Amino acid sequence: MRHHTVTATFSASADEVFAYLADVYNLPEWATEFARELKHVDGRHKVVNGLGEFFFELRADRQSGVIDMLAGPRENALQLFPTRVVPLAGGGSAFTFSMFRRQDNRTSDSTTSTSRSCASSRISSRCSAEADRRLGSARGAENGTDLSTPCRIRR
Repeated sequence: MRHHTVTATFSASADEVFAYLADVYNLPEWATEFARELKHVDGRHKVVNGLGEFFFELRADRQSGVIDMLAGPRENALQLFPTRVVPLAGGGSAFTFSMFRRQDNRTSDSTTSTSRSCASSRISSRCSAEADRRLGSARGAENGTDLSTPCRIRR
């Protein structure tokens, strides 16, 4: 199984970061490639990006900091993208986002496309002024290494 994990640290508290990320309507602000648009259709959320339109849902648990993100081409074919917000010693918080893909390429093209689109929503160090005001400064790390790509989480 192939995987990719990205982490960003924030000066804002875990509660603030969790509240922001667990609100599905903020998704287009921080996952700018994956969710160029968010639609609400027949009681379900859909994200629209360069690859098409995908069903999307969030399952959040404030106590554990877990925000499970599920996306896929059909309601019965949602892929899990697990994330978690945790407090850091000395203040601030960290947000970790993971993606998984089978190495045998037996996943559907649309699931692979969803993964690629999610993967392009990088977390890193350059963010918008509004996001900085809302969540404080962030420093991104990918598998322990500072990121140099533009920030897609607007904090």
